[in-house]
Amino acid sequence: MLLLLPLALLLAGPAHAGPVEQLAELEGSPAELEAAVDQLSDRQLTPDLSPDDFAPLLAPDLPRWSEVAAARVAVDRQDPELLALLFRRAAEGRLRGDGADADVDGRVVRGLLATPPESVRAALLGLDPDPLIDAAVDGESRALLAPLLGPDAPGLRLEGPHRETAADLVRLWIDTLLTEPDGVAGCLTENGDALGQLRDALGGLAVLALLEQEDPQLARAGLEALRQKPLHPLLVPAARERLAASAHAELAAAADGLTEQAEPTLLSGLHRRSDDRDPRGSAPSASWLLHPEATGSPTAAIGLAVAGALALALLLVAGLRPSTRPVLFRVAAVAIAPAALVLGELALSLVGAPTLDEQRRALSLHADPSAGFFQQMGTGQDPFLHVDQTWMRPQISPLAPPDGALRVAALGGSSVYGTDWLAEDTWPAVAGRRLQACLPDREVEVLNGGAVGALTGEVRARLLALEPWQPDVVLIYTGRNDFVFIPRLAMYEAFSPRLLEVRSRLGRSRVAALVAGLLPEPEPVQGEAFRRADEPGEQEWQRLRELVARDLEQRLRSMIREAREMGAVPILVTQVQNEEICGPGSVLGQDPWGDCFPPEARGAILAAAAAERAAAIDAGRAFAQDAGLAGVGIHYFIDDIHPSLAGHELLGEVAAAGTLEELGLAPARPDCGGLLPRR
Repeated sequence: MLLLLPLALLLAGPAHAGPVEQLAELEGSPAELEAAVDQLSDRQLTPDLSPDDFAPLLAPDLPRWSEVAAARVAVDRQDPELLALLFRRAAEGRLRGDGADADVDGRVVRGLLATPPESVRAALLGLDPDPLIDAAVDGESRALLAPLLGPDAPGLRLEGPHRETAADLVRLWIDTLLTEPDGVAGCLTENGDALGQLRDALGGLAVLALLEQEDPQLARAGLEALRQKPLHPLLVPAARERLAASAHAELAAAADGLTEQAEPTLLSGLHRRSDDRDPRGSAPSASWLLHPEATGSPTAAIGLAVAGALALALLLVAGLRPSTRPVLFRVAAVAIAPAALVLGELALSLVGAPTLDEQRRALSLHADPSAGFFQQMGTGQDPFLHVDQTWMRPQISPLAPPDGALRVAALGGSSVYGTDWLAEDTWPAVAGRRLQACLPDREVEVLNGGAVGALTGEVRARLLALEPWQPDVVLIYTGRNDFVFIPRLAMYEAFSPRLLEVRSRLGRSRVAALVAGLLPEPEPVQGEAFRRADEPGEQEWQRLRELVARDLEQRLRSMIREAREMGAVPILVTQVQNEEICGPGSVLGQDPWGDCFPPEARGAILAAAAAERAAAIDAGRAFAQDAGLAGVGIHYFIDDIHPSLAGHELLGEVAAAGTLEELGLAPARPDCGGLLPRR
């Protein structure tokens, strides 16, 4: 019998990974991964799991979707120890300077606030402080030493009495968090400075460690760090003692000149918004879906017609009056080169060759604008779409759509991403819920393709990368970043307004694309060598705005055509902004104040929709109607352009209503065609 046991094990095959490992390694299809989240979230199904069993979901370098899944599980289980571990993990990332993840941090904060305070206090105070200490010292020492000693500056680690002091500071910091009204909530928000103050305090200990170094270069780096950043008051006496006892005269002389922080508290509770009010204004019933009519003339067609008429007239004149032939031959000789270029453009257009603007790499703030979307093969499953970049929402979705499903992709920048909010609070998610309520017999899937800081060229690259996902509708909300970031390039000689205009004109040429493909790639130029000595003048700035508007219109037109080629319905959405900051009427195209996006942005969006006979949702008009006489102000925004919860709610409802109208779908409820009731 024992001899048959190995054979039985062999026939049984390898053991299946448990749900924790399945989530950590993204094993299985999206549906199976969601089932694993549901299983772990239910304490009745997994009653024996302890926080230690979730260690694979707390490991470094996890896929971001797995991190979000861990936060969802911790909140649903209401496990204070697991929530505390996730809180520490999020704090470590911020202390190191790795950035924040709204989907993880927001869920952890909500989970801690929903858990009994006594359990939260015991769990947080029971945390091992060492990971927080190491993260803060690592981040702060790199920030202090790299500018002084170069990129190869050594890292620091606190030992002995310094580490004991650091542990006391961490416990004091946690205790302060628990006693402040918004301590825990403010710690993991963009505007709370509690983590910054902890980093400063622990960084001060790193400075003390530098002052004790025998290497005079490191000791002087510590002194320079002291001059740049005031110390926490608790550390000033120790720093004076170290400096006075130093063998270096320069350090000893600096002992009496130490300054301390003006605010010794570890928390100061800086928060900028409050969205507890009910939305103002009455629910508008009008449609905001526009089908703008083209107001411009078909320039290319008219030009070709005029050129053809002139050529025919010249031939007639040459035939009727032979004496004019020498002059006409000279004119033809001069015109042959432009005529060849025109014919070349026509021929390349007929064969579908791309323009230079379509072929060249998008002007991008990120290394690869399309890298956020990629196909991942699940274990024994079909490939699925996986979004895993720090500037985008972590998402997974099957490539093949379910039968009858409605797939919607929302593309744009940080206002689509939903800065400061959870994924389910963003307007694409709101639109998905509204569409699902209107179409209960049809599954609705929404992909949030917003990326922080994205330019329209990057948005277009992501649209092209989405083709395998087969979206039915593409909502495009972009433009503002182009007007903010591209004109700043005019500070460099290589991007002067004149050269940007040449770049813009060549970008629409197919002949230029053909020539560029034959030329070698230029070597990149580093440094400030080509920075302009003077600021661009007012006329240059105005010209830049016109160039950006023209380029924005062209890119949007390309996106409309490309969305249609992949079988999707493109819908442009006009961007909105805070009129209290940007000026009255700015959501409807009035001249704004400051750096808010200009009327050319709205004009380019509507012009692109008109030229391509596409739909455009006039979100500005919807916001103005909803706000009424109160104006589109801080209630709808957390700053000049990023929506508040109320702003996301309204924008999502407008997007859902416009999508239904454009698709011609009959909603299951009458109110689905207009503004739906708010939550």
